[in-house]
Amino acid sequence: MHGEVNRGKILEKTLGRYQSIYDWFVRENGQENEAAKLFDATNDIIRRITRYAAQIIWNADRIDRSVQKD
Repeated sequence: MHGEVNRGKILEKTLGRYQSIYDWFVRENGQENEAAKLFDATNDIIRRITRYAAQIIWNADRIDRSVQKD
């Protein structure tokens, strides 16, 4: 190793990492944790994709019926 080990720096870095993990999974001061926010955003995206897919299928079915009538 080059240089000496700075225990203060190591402790600071370790505590920062712990705080990041804590913030991801623990709800604090009435605020949602980061994991819950990500889960909600993911569910919202899945709902939108599902709705758009249903609209595409519905529109394709209407077009198909229209073509069959002609």
